[in-house]
This record gives sequence, C-alpha cells and structure tokens, in this order.
Amino acid sequence: MVHGLLTEGKITGFDQTNNQVELELLSSAPAPTEPGKFDLVYQAPDGSEVVEYAVCRGSQLTERWESLLEPRLLLENIT
Repeated sequence: MVHGLLTEGKITGFDQTNNQVELELLSSAPAPTEPGKFDLVYQAPDGSEVVEYAVCRGSQLTERWESLLEPRLLLENIT
C-alpha cells in the first residue's frame, strides 16, 4: 500500500477470519517512472528490461485492516 500519502479506495470485500479487506483503489499518487531499490529488474532475451515491482501497482489489493494508517470509513447511501 502507498504509505504516507492520501489514497482513496472502495471496500469490495471483507474476510472476518483474518480481518482482511479487499480494496479497489480510486485515486493514488502517480507511479514512479524508475524502479525503486526493492524492485527487481531482469534482462529479457530480446535485451529489454523487465521490472518486477515489490509493491502492488494495480487498482485491486488485499490488506489487513490493522495495517492501514488512520483509515477513514465513509458510508454511501445504498438504495
């Protein structure tokens, strides 16, 4: 998860057995253009570089509720 930055997301699921929430990120900081120090960079057979990022960069992720920093839960009216 992006630490220290404001990120908005929507809870799409919750697992009570391990207290994990499934989140869909709605907004976040732009991804860096260069790999970070924990990202792995491989040389592909064609000479191009392939980057394996240490942190998920997709819009879907699963986190433990306790690991979120100061989460704010806003409820929408569902009719």
